Amino acid sequence: VSSVDLTNIAWSLAELAIEAGPLVEAVSADVVGRRLADLGPQELGYWLWAFTRTGVDSAELLGAISRDAAIRASDLGVQEIVSLLSSLARQATDASEARHRLLVTLADEISCRAMELGAQQMAMVVFALCKLGESSSSAVAAVLRAANNKLNTFVPADLANLAWTFAQSGTEAGGANLVAAVARLASQQAHSFPMHDFVSVASACATLALQDMELMQSVAARFLTNIHEVATQELSRMCWACSKLLYLDEELQQKLAGAAVQQMAEFQPAHLANIIWSCAKLTNKSEQLIDALCGTTMGRIEEFGAQNLANTVWSIATLNFTITEKMEAFVEHSTKKIAEFGPQGLANTSWAFAKMDQKFDDLMTAISEEARAKAAEFEPQNLSNTLWAFATLRIEDEDLMWTLSGRTIEKMGECTCRDLASTCWAFARIHMQHPELVAVISASTARHMAEFEAKGLSNCAWAFSVLELQNAGLMNSLAAE
Repeated sequence: VSSVDLTNIAWSLAELAIEAGPLVEAVSADVVGRRLADLGPQELGYWLWAFTRTGVDSAELLGAISRDAAIRASDLGVQEIVSLLSSLARQATDASEARHRLLVTLADEISCRAMELGAQQMAMVVFALCKLGESSSSAVAAVLRAANNKLNTFVPADLANLAWTFAQSGTEAGGANLVAAVARLASQQAHSFPMHDFVSVASACATLALQDMELMQSVAARFLTNIHEVATQELSRMCWACSKLLYLDEELQQKLAGAAVQQMAEFQPAHLANIIWSCAKLTNKSEQLIDALCGTTMGRIEEFGAQNLANTVWSIATLNFTITEKMEAFVEHSTKKIAEFGPQGLANTSWAFAKMDQKFDDLMTAISEEARAKAAEFEPQNLSNTLWAFATLRIEDEDLMWTLSGRTIEKMGECTCRDLASTCWAFARIHMQHPELVAVISASTARHMAEFEAKGLSNCAWAFSVLELQNAGLMNSLAAE
């Protein structure tokens, strides 16, 4: 059997996600170990991909492939370079010298030959390099320059793909400039831009918080004209983009709500969560839409992941609705999935139930246990929201309060005035003394007093009084403010 045929077999097994690691490793030992010169760059990329997908972890084989590819890099075509980069990006983190040398070699080739890349290749290169931790590299900058130079030659699908890739990639300001340029082109070519691509450009702008009123008005006009032809994914993404950019258009919101109700059965869980989150951000309290969203959500709750669950309950609370008896499955599923929640999901979920004044003991106990286990990952807003939530529900969980307060003291320099006020209010609410925490919060409050809102100052003054802070100077200053 030829080396190429064996390579194709290994790639096929990997693509089908068949558990064939031992077979792939055995075949690769022969092909890569003794017949490496028979393989072209595409086959080398296939082996990198096969190793990743089947869980083969052989530093020797990976090193051999990487060294050979690096030696031949200058003879490769741009598509072969792109394929190898994409294969590297798919691999698990590997800090080997050979792999790093291959990455550097391929990135250097891209820097020199960026103008040879097509739009899809540019997107693939940027995605791969950013995934490999090279978002600030000269290669990404070269691709960015090339993309800007060739922008007027790309079709709408290419423009949309590039904009979305740069928006998602975390590149420097140059990426935002390119997305803005694509948005201008999309507005100018509004009549010829397919709806899907139009929405992708709007989503890219929303991801980067780029306010382009002309683009949003153009997309909105297309939606209003063709609302009955809009697919579920486009509908969900448009709702999300409008909410991220706080684009307020009452007629558009009514049309989107009506279309969403009609297509409700076709939405995926992520779409449902996105739409109800969008309603919350834009304060769209369409009862028909919210009822339909909640009803559909309950019917498919087993499909919801942690982030969708957290976003949904946060949205319901923000809209001043409550979890009804019909939604008990939501609480049960959230409790079951609690280990998958990150710090923000835990904080948002506890905050939401506190805002709705609804205490479900099993869920709150699960949140407490998970929050204590993940306390080191919490940021100031996560900490203050969680502390506020438990205190609001009058849950006197001393282990949780002390664990999160310790993290709060560590992050005190990053706390906002709102974080300070919420945290000291929480301890005062349940009359839990914590002299060290009160001391550091009072000191920070004194330094930043001019930055507080009136409500925050009032909460601090009340909390310090309840917690018996002995600092007449600070209390007098708070009273004066």
